[in-house]
Amino acid sequence: MTTRYWLGLGTAVAQKNTFTIGGTLEAGDQLTITMTAENLSTYDFTYEAASSDKAAEAILMAAAWNLSTNALCTPITATAVSDTVELLADVAGVPFYAAASTTESGGGAADDQTFEMAATTPNAGPSDCNDTDNWSGAAVPVSSDIVIFDGRTTVSALYGMNQTGVDLAKLHIMPSYTGSIGSAGAPLIIECAGNAIIQGQGTGYYLQCGNDAADADIARLVVNAKKTSIIGLSSQKNAGGGNVAIFTEIIAQSGQLKLYGDADKTTTGAQDGTAFGTLYAAALTQASDLAIVIGDQCENFKAAVAGTIFAVKGTIACYSDLATLYLCGAIVAIGGTAYSMDAGDDNIGTLWNLAGTLNWHPSTVVTAVETQASVSPAITTLHAVGGVFDASLMKNTHTTAPTITALNQYASSNVSLANNYGNVVVTTWTKFGGDMSLSPGQSAAIS
Repeated sequence: MTTRYWLGLGTAVAQKNTFTIGGTLEAGDQLTITMTAENLSTYDFTYEAASSDKAAEAILMAAAWNLSTNALCTPITATAVSDTVELLADVAGVPFYAAASTTESGGGAADDQTFEMAATTPNAGPSDCNDTDNWSGAAVPVSSDIVIFDGRTTVSALYGMNQTGVDLAKLHIMPSYTGSIGSAGAPLIIECAGNAIIQGQGTGYYLQCGNDAADADIARLVVNAKKTSIIGLSSQKNAGGGNVAIFTEIIAQSGQLKLYGDADKTTTGAQDGTAFGTLYAAALTQASDLAIVIGDQCENFKAAVAGTIFAVKGTIACYSDLATLYLCGAIVAIGGTAYSMDAGDDNIGTLWNLAGTLNWHPSTVVTAVETQASVSPAITTLHAVGGVFDASLMKNTHTTAPTITALNQYASSNVSLANNYGNVVVTTWTKFGGDMSLSPGQSAAIS
């Protein structure tokens, strides 16, 4: 176990890769450069040879590359040199990730032609996690290392984000660190067997839990960053019958925490929504210190288990199923305009409404407008002990009426089903006290 400090001392060098056309080239042969983004999404740039003249085809291939409008190609300039195509990064210190392959016309296996890549000049720069000059001890962190970002540099870590397979013992982003790590479209991909602590004061910190070959987890994530810092989380894998990458425990105290949903996977490169086990939301001082958004399909699909939330202080907007929600003083909205919720997003197993406010309106969203309720909103058991349970924003029924199977209401609680549609169904309502509001003409059987 070694402790590695982020230094950000790398000298910017523009990356150059050389692609050589070899063997016997024929008209119709296909030469492909596969580009991979920081979030592991890919793009195949394929050029089809028009002749057997390798030097002439290199010129035409370079010209075609320079005309591409794909975002993985535009930051790189191609130049033909004899029978090679050279790709040179336009900005020194900004890497690219490429691979070469060749096939016959129509995609068949190559016969006598070759197309090979060489990394002529590797990227280097102060924001590249793969540059050894950026780390104490001149080595990139590996599994079981402790990684620390602190005030010895303000340089952000933005590239070399794919650290798939690295399982850290600990990650600590200290309060003295004012740089950022990753971006929504290029999160740092890691595992962490111990604590991952985010206390940084930068603009954003983006983590993707992942190990492409197996299950992965970040065992405990503690979020106590600047209250305007964005902390974006995603799961590299999350599929029934496959691997799952899960944030097992999240303790959130300060910052803008976002668990990216299935609707965000094109941006993040994730497989589905962010899998999490238990989330504790307890704002440090003021409720405004902590704002959480949980996107659609944020649950463990391998185990078919939704997450549990203890909501003490702060605000939460949730667009996913929950196994249990303990509302202890926070303001929680189930539904809103950020995500459309389907039948796999709109169920709560048990809700303990102890204090605070719960706004329940799982919704179908069209162009950022709630048009109707989600497909089948349901709460199995609602214990309204205190605080406010408010379903007044629930839209009209989509497919199945919003249903609360068992509602146990106690003194000091306020339950409102007055949404002007009168469509919220309570199967069994046991009332020990508290206030209630219904829509005009709506009735409910109370025992």
